[in-house]
Amino acid sequence: MSISGFFQGSSAFAADRAQLSAAQLDALSGLRVIPTPGGGAADAVTVRLTVLDADGSSQTYRAVEGDVYDGDQTDTADAPPTIGYGSLVQFIDTVLCPASEDPDAGDDAGAEASAPPSDTHCVSRAFSSSP
Repeated sequence: MSISGFFQGSSAFAADRAQLSAAQLDALSGLRVIPTPGGGAADAVTVRLTVLDADGSSQTYRAVEGDVYDGDQTDTADAPPTIGYGSLVQFIDTVLCPASEDPDAGDDAGAEASAPPSDTHCVSRAFSSSP
């Protein structure tokens, strides 16, 4: 899963199903696919979630905060299926991955985030803690 936003920076999380906590599995069971919205916004928080199956196949989904279509994404006709952001936020809240830029750094906004702990399965542009 990758999360990015113009003001938030970017981060990513990668783990096998066996590595997920009970809370994460419960949150994932609540994901809901919604119709891909038209119209849109710019600079919204966007999420790409790719699910890999044991047979090697994959399915990518998208979500955008506010369930809008972000103008920075590909054309709606080419967009992957959309997950309702509200159903995904419960999972996002279980993932403590620092963004590549820390928007809460006060006067140092945009400063590089510190490396994530090695057991979090977090990945960012600058750091990787996944095995």
